[in-house]
Amino acid sequence: MGLHKIFFNIYKAINSARVESLQDPDLEEERAIEKKAEEEKKEAKKEKELKEQRAKEIEEMREQKLFEEWTSGYISWKELQAKKEKARMEKVEKEKEKMKKEKEKEEEKERKLEEAFEKKMDETEKIINEHLEWLDMKRMVHERYGVYPSEDEWRHEQREEWTRLIGCVGMNGGFNAVEPDEDEVDGDRDWERDEVSVREMWC
Repeated sequence: MGLHKIFFNIYKAINSARVESLQDPDLEEERAIEKKAEEEKKEAKKEKELKEQRAKEIEEMREQKLFEEWTSGYISWKELQAKKEKARMEKVEKEKEKMKKEKEKEEEKERKLEEAFEKKMDETEKIINEHLEWLDMKRMVHERYGVYPSEDEWRHEQREEWTRLIGCVGMNGGFNAVEPDEDEVDGDRDWERDEVSVREMWC
């Protein structure tokens, strides 16, 4: 019984001390301070977490905005490049068309020059041939008859007649086939120098 009583007294003393401590104002104030500090600590932790969350959201929003601006800028850049390429191709096509027209114009100019040159050459050849024909006729008539036809007549009024004269002489076998009569040669009439006599007598 003595041991049991000892333990009972110890328990009673501890209990009395706990009750006294609970009723102690200083201890209650200390506990209140500790509790407040704990709550403030929790509040600070919560506020910190909220700030971190907000900062994270702001960063994500900033990144999203930057991404949108970048993608928008990239699309605009692509559109700009496409417009530049289109403008370049249009310029190339215009240059090609301009060069084509200039080439056609140059070819037309060359063609006209060639035509004018050919026409001039034809005219020159005609003039040369006419002159050679005139010289030929003049030589033949003069060699055989001593008659010089007038070049003006040959070129304008009497050309057909002189041509007919040469043709007549030729068709009669050449100049040797139409020898003049000796009486006419020795007579008063100098027919070899008379253009009219030659035309009248031999054609």
